[in-house]
Amino acid sequence: MAIGPGKYDELAEYCMREAQAEAVVVIVFNGTKGHGMSGKVSAEYELAINPAREIQRRLPTVLRAVARTIEDAPPDAFQAPS
Repeated sequence: MAIGPGKYDELAEYCMREAQAEAVVVIVFNGTKGHGMSGKVSAEYELAINPAREIQRRLPTVLRAVARTIEDAPPDAFQAPS
């Protein structure tokens, strides 16, 4: 994950605030700014640990779990909102 400004930083900040999360990673496909991803961590989280290292350490495991969930889902599991 690149460290620095991302295309979707504002969206990541919004998601983190709304979810009251310590950290968030947003992955966007075909968005208004094209494909991209952004990650954010809260100030409290940043002070407690080295956020870049912690996210680098944990994110691959989380993404593998997400990939398994997607692969195991029935074909109609992901549909456009009605």
